[in-house]
Amino acid sequence: MRLDDSYDLVVVGSGAGGMTAALTAAKMGRSVVVLEKESAFGGSTSRSGGAVWIPCNAHMGPAGVPDDFDTAMRYIEACCVEHTSAATRERMEAYVRTGPEMLSFLESEGLEVDYLKGYSDYYDERPGGQPQGRSIAARMIDSRELGAWGTRMNRYAMFAAPVGLLEFPPLSNAATTFKGKIVALKVGWRMMLQKLRKADILSQGSALQGRMLKLALERGVPVLLEAPVLDLIVERGRVAGVVVDTGGAKQTVRAGAVLLNAGGFSANAALRERHLPGPQQDGAANYLGNPGDTGEVLEKAIALGAATDQLEESWWVPGGQIPGGMPVSHTIDLSKPHCIMVDQSGQRYLDEAQGYMEIGQTMFARNRQVPAVPSWAIFDSRHRKRYGWGMAMPGKTPPEWLESGYLKKADTLAGLAALCAIPANGLAATVERFNAFARQGRDEDFARGARAYDRMNGDPSNKPNPSLGTVEQGPFYAAPVHVGDVGTCGGLVTDADGRVLKHDGSAIGGLYASGNIAANCFGRAYPGPGITIGQSMIFGYRAARAALGANSQPERQ
Repeated sequence: MRLDDSYDLVVVGSGAGGMTAALTAAKMGRSVVVLEKESAFGGSTSRSGGAVWIPCNAHMGPAGVPDDFDTAMRYIEACCVEHTSAATRERMEAYVRTGPEMLSFLESEGLEVDYLKGYSDYYDERPGGQPQGRSIAARMIDSRELGAWGTRMNRYAMFAAPVGLLEFPPLSNAATTFKGKIVALKVGWRMMLQKLRKADILSQGSALQGRMLKLALERGVPVLLEAPVLDLIVERGRVAGVVVDTGGAKQTVRAGAVLLNAGGFSANAALRERHLPGPQQDGAANYLGNPGDTGEVLEKAIALGAATDQLEESWWVPGGQIPGGMPVSHTIDLSKPHCIMVDQSGQRYLDEAQGYMEIGQTMFARNRQVPAVPSWAIFDSRHRKRYGWGMAMPGKTPPEWLESGYLKKADTLAGLAALCAIPANGLAATVERFNAFARQGRDEDFARGARAYDRMNGDPSNKPNPSLGTVEQGPFYAAPVHVGDVGTCGGLVTDADGRVLKHDGSAIGGLYASGNIAANCFGRAYPGPGITIGQSMIFGYRAARAALGANSQPERQ
């Protein structure tokens, strides 16, 4: 496809923020193009769970869950105790005020979403926290509705099954609860329909991106795959376009403004080594996100004088690399009863069921005192029988896991400790203390199960605390837990309208950013499910409006 010579807005990257910006520009009657370097569409968003955290969204009130600006900001302030150049009060307020407006716009354009009632904020016990949650998700969509594009979605195998976000917790309890069995039947039925129709049912992040793509195609928005941006054009101190590779040919495309939605650098082993804390597991081997997150566009913006913030942070996920090379998340696995996590001295040091980003941060912090990366997940026969581990179904342990030494198994805790090189006395004391907490249903060390999020991922059939169960019935198992991630969350410093800022606080004319290429507006905090996609979409929306003159302070051309 030959591009036009110029557009009002050039969007680099096809994630949720880029597509929101493109739809916003199209609605304003302005010319826009989306350039995606990968051969598949959707960016990190399409590979994700697809939740979008939108405080005060219009679906909450009718569902009996009230919310307002002050309550939401009180919660954000309780989570974001550290303000940085990117995590400013201005950006946080813009997030809360603009979220409902942005969502209303997309719904008016035809985006179909549902409120994820019960998908809790990660810290509902803090002031303003909402145990029923503030997130929405796109409804599933048949890939045939996208025509030839239906087979070109960027998807991660672990999230490719037609499962809704609210179905994951009960599905993970299919061996222990009636609700779990019903959900398993529903998912099985959908999978059978996929085979009969010879078409995928897109769910989670791919559902959101599939629906966004459909809207863009209906509006004639050009979307190019395999079109990497090679350079940014600068004229008189202002970004005025891009140089793009279209099938091996370089083309210069001028632009009134350029929005970078090109992702972070998690798939770049050299940049991980330079910026992220260690130890890293084989460079980027435990990365669960988009393989296109290689950071070259980020580096081009930095070369123009763009300021950065929080480059040492990622959206951390406790996980591992199972035999065969596939990285997996253990977020739900660690939340189940009859499982704990210990450092290499055999000491438990966190709430295993808490928000995954905080688990990663805590692991790195612990590792500065005691070797804790990797840590060991210790679980007993009931956990292995009732719940999954990584990609393994309940009760079905792949023989190669044991043969390779990835999974340790022993009849006694002492034997397990020996296999893991953990002091046997230390592990025994840790398990004994934890078991006492599990019997009483109250974790006196780390309050596991006290938060709504902990309980959501637990097992409701386990009493009195769905997240606590003793570790005492052999055989016992141990698996290494590393710090993985689904993308970096440090990057370019932007203002409330997505303008990329220099170190002195002035804006680089014509250049905007949203998504993982921009630094997290909540600093080092992760208040709720979907703030990653939420800020990508909100600041993509605000950036398009600012660049095209619709916000209160449009950029002067």
